[in-house]
Amino acid sequence: MEKKKVIFFMVVFAIVLIGSITLTYSKLFILGMKEVDFSVKVGDNVGLNVDTDQLYFGIVPKVGGVSSRSIFIQNEAHSIAKVHIKSYGEKKEWLYASKNNFFLKKEEGENIEFRMKVPKDAEPGTYEGRILIIFTRF
Repeated sequence: MEKKKVIFFMVVFAIVLIGSITLTYSKLFILGMKEVDFSVKVGDNVGLNVDTDQLYFGIVPKVGGVSSRSIFIQNEAHSIAKVHIKSYGEKKEWLYASKNNFFLKKEEGENIEFRMKVPKDAEPGTYEGRILIIFTRF
């Protein structure tokens, strides 16, 4: 019974330690984050969607088309920040950023082009995901 208590307390300690390290890292190194949803529709023709509530790549032909959109990223509050761009979602491997892991000085901005490259064997349908822009201390 004593051995189970020791193991239990070791597990609790490890969980608390990992949580503390994560919280400390996020408070010391992560300066800010921005999430942007994206979507692309694979179809037989080309179509545009210029709504601004997310990054729409429109309708891209299933024969291997490409669509691109841009986002202006600006460091508004920190003396210098490193910008990391990560994408998540069903077809995140189709998405390419023109620049990643770069530095911005305070009030400096960069126009980043995102290209959605649909492979020739893509199935028709709508695919969605999310772009996470993380500002960190270098």
